[in-house]
Amino acid sequence: MANVLNVYDSFYGNTKEVALSIGRTLSEKHTVITMEAAGVTDDLIIKADVFIIGSPIHYWRPSQKIAVLLLRLQRNRVRGRIGICYDTRLEKMMAGNAVSKIARVFSSLHFITMLGKGEYFFVETSKGPLKLGEVSKAERFADRILSFIEGAAKDATQAPGFSLHA
Repeated sequence: MANVLNVYDSFYGNTKEVALSIGRTLSEKHTVITMEAAGVTDDLIIKADVFIIGSPIHYWRPSQKIAVLLLRLQRNRVRGRIGICYDTRLEKMMAGNAVSKIARVFSSLHFITMLGKGEYFFVETSKGPLKLGEVSKAERFADRILSFIEGAAKDATQAPGFSLHA
């Protein structure tokens, strides 16, 4: 069983809705803490095996609270964990991208990353709500996360010197 830290920032509740959906699905098989980025402590960071980070796009990048959390991951020298990210965005070309910036930090920390490009959840307007079908998409995403965690755990038992529970 993995310790999952499912963190989000949400301006209008859309990213929170996705995070809660993911958390419900994962909590069936793993220990999951779903919380806002501002409440994350260093102790939670150190104990987590899996980081799921969701952010609304704010000025074409992750929100300020998520940016601060990413700096704290680097400061705590968290290495070799599983990192999964997503953002909530408008469905248009110039909406911005928080996922690639979060994934870049995961890569710098030598995280095992799932879906290097991350996942996107679309909102109707900048204030929401989520587009029809996006909550179901979040549930399917959570199912893929479960499969990934279980596969990584099996791989870890075969890889010398690597453990999900570092």
